[in-house]
Amino acid sequence: MYPGTIKKPNGKLRLTFEANPMGFIAEQAGGAASNGHKRIMDILPEELHQRTALFVGNKEEVRNLEEFIAKYSDKEQVLAAMRSENGTSEHAAK
Repeated sequence: MYPGTIKKPNGKLRLTFEANPMGFIAEQAGGAASNGHKRIMDILPEELHQRTALFVGNKEEVRNLEEFIAKYSDKEQVLAAMRSENGTSEHAAK
């Protein structure tokens, strides 16, 4: 799992050089690879060093993760939850 972060929402791994090869191997082994929203191998690169998040592994677990992300994808809701867990103020989280 290599998710996007607040500072790097698109992730850090390069789609063509890192995520696609791992996604291809995972799928050939019966697993799955996703950026959290769609299959890695279905993403068409728009630039050479395009970055992406990557979740790779067991097919069921990756699908469960996609469902979780879809359910909790509201950025403000996630930030509020993070602030309440860490006890930080809104200003410090930015």
